Amino acid sequence: FFALSGFILTYAYGHRLKDLLQWRGYRDFLRARLIRLYPLHLFMLLFILGMVITLRALAAAGGYVSIYDLPWHQDVSPKGFVLSLFLVQAWGTMDRLTWNGLSWFVSVEFALCLLFPALLYLSNGRPWRGAALIAAGVAGLLALLANSTHGLDITFDYGVLRGLSVFVIGIGMAVLFRAVKDQRIPAWTHSVVQILLLLLLGYAVTSTGWSHTRNDIYTVLPLMALVFALAFDKGILAQALKTRVPQLLGEWSYAIYLGQSIWLTA
Repeated sequence: FFALSGFILTYAYGHRLKDLLQWRGYRDFLRARLIRLYPLHLFMLLFILGMVITLRALAAAGGYVSIYDLPWHQDVSPKGFVLSLFLVQAWGTMDRLTWNGLSWFVSVEFALCLLFPALLYLSNGRPWRGAALIAAGVAGLLALLANSTHGLDITFDYGVLRGLSVFVIGIGMAVLFRAVKDQRIPAWTHSVVQILLLLLLGYAVTSTGWSHTRNDIYTVLPLMALVFALAFDKGILAQALKTRVPQLLGEWSYAIYLGQSIWLTA
């Protein structure tokens, strides 16, 4: 998602760099991003607050321990709640996931939005800048992997660095896409590339083990490459994604992701 986000934001705002570098344009950009990110995040945070209060009361009345007070459960402290309100809970401010643990992603996405004008400035110019950003992002992921004991399952601690690495890859792919999008490439070529990437992704998912290791990179690379391959809107997979079910799932995807903590807890 970070790669997709970097790609789409660059594609949408690439011609508006001058505006983003001014306070008014920057403010409007952040407002637009927060309107998409924050309301559902706040709703989920308050909903889980209600669950914590309710389930602790039931546990006290029933003489058992609430799921929120078990040692392996994510943090539900006042500190974590306040940090979550301000979307900074995954900026190295906590030693574990807090409240709606999956909202670490929203916190990182907010940090990337704050940095976006500077990153877009770095991409502005010839296509070689896109290739350089992709190389820098892949190098960042490899550096994180080299210092991680759990692959790319990096969230509350170095999630911003993980997100930044992938985000700049998305920006770089958008720069390259802008340079080649008008080339006349046969639809069958797009189909072949998409099928090959799907096969690579399937092989990586099924052959690198169930736990997070340095082999995570083999899953990440074809998944990110699909963002670029599908951007041309041609080929068999691109056509399949235009049908009703994946379109509907796409509209729901943010809510499905951010809301799953409630169902898992229940």
